[in-house]
Amino acid sequence: MSGQFANLQEYISSLPTNVTQNIYGHPASCLAIFRELPVLARTIIMRFICLPNSELTGQPQPISQGVASSWINPSHQNTYKNITRMLVKLGIWNEVGTDWQLDATFRNNLTGAIFGGTTNWLDETDSVSTPSERSIKKLEELNTYSSTRWDCVLQYLVNPDRGQITRDTIDVFVHAKLLKRNDDTSSASTDPYQITGTGFQFLLMNRRTQVWFFIINSLETRQQRGEDISEHLIFLFQLSFATFGKDYSCEKFSATKENFLQHLRELGLIWQKTRKIKRYFPTKLAIELASGLATTTYGEHGNDEIQSGFLVVETNYRVYAYTNNDLYLRITALFCKMLYRFPNMSVGLITRQSIRKALSNEISADLILNFLKSHAHPQMRKRLLENKPLIPTTISDQIRLWEMERDRIVDQEGMLYSQFNSANDFELIEKYAKDLNVLLWSNSQKRCVIVSKAGHEERKIKRYFPTKLAIELASGLATTTYGEHGNDEIQSGFLVVETNYRVYAYTNNDLYLRITALFCKMLYRFPNMSVGLITRQSIRKALSNEISADLILNFLKSHAHPQMRKRLLENKPLIPTTISDQIRLWEMERDRIVDQEGMLYSQFNSANDFELIEKYAKDLNVLLWSNSQKRCVIVSKAGHEEVKRFWKMQRPKGSND
Repeated sequence: MSGQFANLQEYISSLPTNVTQNIYGHPASCLAIFRELPVLARTIIMRFICLPNSELTGQPQPISQGVASSWINPSHQNTYKNITRMLVKLGIWNEVGTDWQLDATFRNNLTGAIFGGTTNWLDETDSVSTPSERSIKKLEELNTYSSTRWDCVLQYLVNPDRGQITRDTIDVFVHAKLLKRNDDTSSASTDPYQITGTGFQFLLMNRRTQVWFFIINSLETRQQRGEDISEHLIFLFQLSFATFGKDYSCEKFSATKENFLQHLRELGLIWQKTRKIKRYFPTKLAIELASGLATTTYGEHGNDEIQSGFLVVETNYRVYAYTNNDLYLRITALFCKMLYRFPNMSVGLITRQSIRKALSNEISADLILNFLKSHAHPQMRKRLLENKPLIPTTISDQIRLWEMERDRIVDQEGMLYSQFNSANDFELIEKYAKDLNVLLWSNSQKRCVIVSKAGHEERKIKRYFPTKLAIELASGLATTTYGEHGNDEIQSGFLVVETNYRVYAYTNNDLYLRITALFCKMLYRFPNMSVGLITRQSIRKALSNEISADLILNFLKSHAHPQMRKRLLENKPLIPTTISDQIRLWEMERDRIVDQEGMLYSQFNSANDFELIEKYAKDLNVLLWSNSQKRCVIVSKAGHEEVKRFWKMQRPKGSND
């Protein structure tokens, strides 16, 4: 999910340096971050804290990187390297030459938080110091209020008509991509927003992870508006050290901090009777928000959530939901086919269709199973005492198998090249496809190559062999004379050419069939034999691809069937003369018309005038054409001026040029 950080360290590492420095300026922030670090990181920091400041600079004493590394067991050096990278990203450690130095601000405030000597982090004036009956009742009210408000926020995701939330909260939903604008004007729904696949995933997270994800995105939206989020983060860290059931003052809050407080109030993290009463109670959601975030994975809940579990999953795929909470029933319906609803209990069925529908909404099998575990009924949890899995293996395995169905086959359109005559042909195409980065699969033993459809069409793999060069290669033109082959190629001849212009190709080799199709119109294809027809159009098409008549005829000769070669024993040409002559005539058609610029002389008055000009043009070698019957002469443009001058000198009366 975009915008989600696995833990507090990742989020703090992503913040600008000026924000982290502001955060480290408060003891609560330093202690909250410190307690979320891995054990090894905390141990190293404690060693640095206990060192005296440098006498020269007054800054924390730097430690050589080699010395710090020597503190770690050699078998854990990789873990140590990861720890150092994390501390540098957090800005807690600074690399000074070959030394490590603890950030001075972080060190001073963490020392004050651990050993005391700092001011109170929260104004506890007039707070209840000893729980009374009234305050105990308040604890129950706080839990109820917190749960109700957060459910109201989630309700908006499931059903916008039933959720009452502010514009700020909607903006956070949109920023986090939990909601998107409903652009479907044809839909009967009037809701301006609709839930996304990320929103479905969000609903199945545990509550602590949901709140953490939402707060992070809320801070991002406020940062985009230009607010100083370091003030809000410090406040959240302060809340994590608050006492549940005690009230605190908000008299001195700035306007932006007061606005953020009201936002937390809407989410159920803060209880405040009215805005006029400048006292507030942090709820468990706020206190636990910045604590234990290193383990906020799917399905982890506090004791209150464990005790309130309502789901029973049986091996017959039935799910019994012992609740009237519409929100949880709607979430359960995301992956269950709901069958019945009774007071305090509903029945659903896990089916292949219901799971596939959930998967199409980007809800993974892990999310589904962790939701079932998180909200398992206390009766279900007794299975753990018997060393049985919380969710029956039959159910969990089947849900994962249904998920794997979607990923087991990845379709990709491509073209298969096979039946290469030699390993060289196969390697040539394979290398060419690799160079173009369009090779999907190849097998040297079976001599098969699959290229992407785009590579086949756009990159012209299909025309890699069928060119003039291909004909030359296929015709054995490594020698100096067309059509010279070794015995192996003669024996493998497959073409029979008949006088009716039909060509029979006794082969299944796609390459040679494609080459044959360059100058033949292919009619039929059967197992082991294909039929083509040599036509004027097919030959003219080959000629337009720079394939000459000689190349075509030599290809036919080179791959002539052994039955065709018997004609040589009878002193007959290998290719019938009718065929070879016609192919050459079709080639000559392209050369029989030569355009040449000239001048026409016509309308001679007498045969003598015509013959005079014709003879003079012949003598000058500029005559292009003449016709005695029509008395027309055409001379070249270059000879026109000389013929014209001669004609005027003769001045035959009544003639025109």
